[in-house]
Amino acid sequence: MMNFMDAVSNMLNGKRLIRNNWTGFYLTILPGQNYIWSVGKDNPASTNANIYTPSIDDIMANDWIIKTN
Repeated sequence: MMNFMDAVSNMLNGKRLIRNNWTGFYLTILPGQNYIWSVGKDNPASTNANIYTPSIDDIMANDWIIKTN
């Protein structure tokens, strides 16, 4: 598990990240974009993507993990 800064670093390297208790969506930085996106239904081409604004809890959390599936 990692902190938020490590999670952002991994997203900059193309990884999909979630917090330990999240289901149904993940965070990523889409190609050619400068924002973190919340993507639903595990489909990066989905129109179900929204710009993500982290909460204080998300920023302070140490339970970030790389989504592997």
